[in-house]
Amino acid sequence: MSLRMVCVCFVGLSLYLAPAVSSARTWHISADGSGDVTTIKAGIDSSVAGDTVLVQSGTYYEWGIYIVKSGIVVVSETGEYGSVTIDAQRHWTVLGCAGCDSTTVIQGFTITGGLTTEEQGPPGAGAGMECDGSLRVVNCLFLDNLSYGYGGGVFVTMNAKPRFESCVFIGNRAAQGGAIYSTESSCIITDCTFVGNYSDNAGTVYCLGGSSLIRRCTFYGNSAGDGGSGIACEASVSFRSPRIDCTVIASGSSDRGAIDCDEWSHPVFTCCDVYGNVGGDWNGYIANQNGVNGNFSADPRFCDAPHGNLTLQSCSPCLPGNHPDGYACNGVIGAYDSGCECSDAVKQSTWGSIKAMYK
Repeated sequence: MSLRMVCVCFVGLSLYLAPAVSSARTWHISADGSGDVTTIKAGIDSSVAGDTVLVQSGTYYEWGIYIVKSGIVVVSETGEYGSVTIDAQRHWTVLGCAGCDSTTVIQGFTITGGLTTEEQGPPGAGAGMECDGSLRVVNCLFLDNLSYGYGGGVFVTMNAKPRFESCVFIGNRAAQGGAIYSTESSCIITDCTFVGNYSDNAGTVYCLGGSSLIRRCTFYGNSAGDGGSGIACEASVSFRSPRIDCTVIASGSSDRGAIDCDEWSHPVFTCCDVYGNVGGDWNGYIANQNGVNGNFSADPRFCDAPHGNLTLQSCSPCLPGNHPDGYACNGVIGAYDSGCECSDAVKQSTWGSIKAMYK
């Protein structure tokens, strides 16, 4: 959502909530401390429902920024993650939310340098963000966050319903869930990219129960010491299952392959391309989903993945009309559309070269 769209939404909302929105204000935050208040945290703490915290471009060295009130929009100057960086410098979780509903929005930030350990509060979860609520996170980059527990990029608590839209997760690390760990939640992850994330035990995205949805995402070059390099699923008392639609999982590295799910978790894959993963593609309890419901294993033909270009060649099987089995998948498979003409000389990358991009 652009800043302009946010403003339009508030104008429309004023027709119904005129007394509350008429007093809404914008809190301006500047990197040099010359804004309405001196920090992003102070702006959030000062705001009330209907307010916008508008953050000027720059780098902010902050951590433990928690949103505990609904209806607040926190947005960077441009609305894109290249504009504002929040760097926790390995002090603690960068961001958090508690009890926020879907009217709360975080948009356009690079979230980096987070660290969670047992000493900082069990179970050492969510170095980039700890999420207990239903907020929307849009156009954010989670970069190089480290958890010694769960969720290097994000930890989603039980019964939370957050939405992650057009976000990028690069180089995050954790014991489980290198990028995202979701426990008994209904997390929605759409149009997101996962590159070079690592987990000790399982999963760039780890789903412990819950009915999470992963749709139109691209996983590339992620790894795990054990368990699936891309997605890991484990059943819990609810026996709810995640859904994975129109998603690419490619060039990962793990002894158990791209996807590792137990026999009770029953995730459902539709129109997914799982290809070129060390340890296997469609393995174990989800092996029978290859070749049905539009699922397949074929080179997605990225334009230049070794240099970070994950758009698709015009002949990619992930583009509409190119499905190897003629299946209609209602749009592009993965987070990116066509970006170049088809080339017979598809660039291949080694796992070492993938890791080197993020050092």
